[in-house]
Amino acid sequence: MKKYYFSVDKHGHDIEFFYNRVRNHIDDMTAGVEQFDPDKLDKLEELSDQVEELLAYMHGTVVQLTGPQIRLAKECVMWAGAMRERA
Repeated sequence: MKKYYFSVDKHGHDIEFFYNRVRNHIDDMTAGVEQFDPDKLDKLEELSDQVEELLAYMHGTVVQLTGPQIRLAKECVMWAGAMRERA
């Protein structure tokens, strides 16, 4: 399986930022702060699990990720950049 290089030093914090935001949405939904939607909650929990698994690889300066992992990592980085631009 082909591996892709990913800079933990440069973008690891983006993945943590994304993970924390997903977890906040889950917590808000289960606490009643956001409208409870079981389908959305299931999707958020699945996404949270995927990102948590990705975070487990974030040790060192640069890591090698599989295709699905690098795709998720890039989505997290792009989302984090968009959130920073809006702030």
